[in-house]
Amino acid sequence: MDNEVSEIPYVQPGRVELKLPYLAKFQENGMWYRCSILRFITDEEVRVIFWDYGDMQDMNISDLKELP
Repeated sequence: MDNEVSEIPYVQPGRVELKLPYLAKFQENGMWYRCSILRFITDEEVRVIFWDYGDMQDMNISDLKELP
């Protein structure tokens, strides 16, 4: 999936919702993984949980990609 992620669009502002599927880049290794939003920290920042490993990370909404 990481090879094809460049073709996947980033989310549009105002179109994010809790628990919907997204892609996010994990800070530790720079790879893209499936995730969902656990909570909104600010209007521009969220906490996500990565489905495959259960890790959590805070990130900007603008860095999320739509999961095809």
